[in-house]
Amino acid sequence: MSASGRSVAWAVGRAVVVVAASGVGYWFAVPDHSAEPSRVAALLPARNGTSDLPGKAKDAGAQPVSSAGLASLTAAARAHRDQTALAVAKWQGAAPATAGAPPDGLVDVVFLTPSVATARKVAAEVTTQVTGTATYTGAGLVQAGTFRVAGVPGSTGAVYHTPPAGPTPASIATAVFSVDRVVGFVEVTRTSGSPQADAEAAVRTSAAHLRAVEPGFTLTPTRYPAAATAAWAAGTVVLAAVVGAGPLLRRRRAERREAARLAEQERLIRVGGSTIVRTRRGAGT
Repeated sequence: MSASGRSVAWAVGRAVVVVAASGVGYWFAVPDHSAEPSRVAALLPARNGTSDLPGKAKDAGAQPVSSAGLASLTAAARAHRDQTALAVAKWQGAAPATAGAPPDGLVDVVFLTPSVATARKVAAEVTTQVTGTATYTGAGLVQAGTFRVAGVPGSTGAVYHTPPAGPTPASIATAVFSVDRVVGFVEVTRTSGSPQADAEAAVRTSAAHLRAVEPGFTLTPTRYPAAATAAWAAGTVVLAAVVGAGPLLRRRRAERREAARLAEQERLIRVGGSTIVRTRRGAGT
């Protein structure tokens, strides 16, 4: 390779190093990586999968983690605030025909945790609450049995009824399931029909949505400010040009100056030689 070719290669190499270093610096300095807890709402399905409570949720969005009252979730939020969140979606049916009875409704809750191991702890804690006796029997309900949702491994649920002699007949079905880092909880209230069937449909719908959305999901999306990105790119181009092409241009200027000096020297020699020849010719005549 000629000297000129080696110089060009060195210039390109220096420019590549500058661009690479600039790219690393850009990643740490310019993009915005701040957490957005409201993004957890994306883990909620748009519809619940039931025929009795169709359409979009009337109320859906992120809620404070503390509102769940789960020790494992609260501990995860303290240690991994940007990876733990809670979202709730609610559907409500028409007013019941029986005076004083609760309206039909469905609640879908998702708990985002920082790891699968933490999700197992949260799921176990929620399961204890919804299949135990304190939460619902304390409100005067009677547990009628438990169930698992077909097609959703690890899911578990329970059905509760108001006492037969109660003034406001209603049934409640609850179910807990998990998909990787996310734990889901569904509660269905019905004054007639089968709340368990609705709960199973809602769990299958929510689990399918999570399987599609959860992989790679994060509360900290990367945003690239346009103005800062453009300024950084322009600065990188200028710096790469200076570092890469600067030495090459300086060398070529030096070569041109040296060539000009040699040309001038050669001219002076020619002029001086001609003067000497003319002088000698004059002296000889």
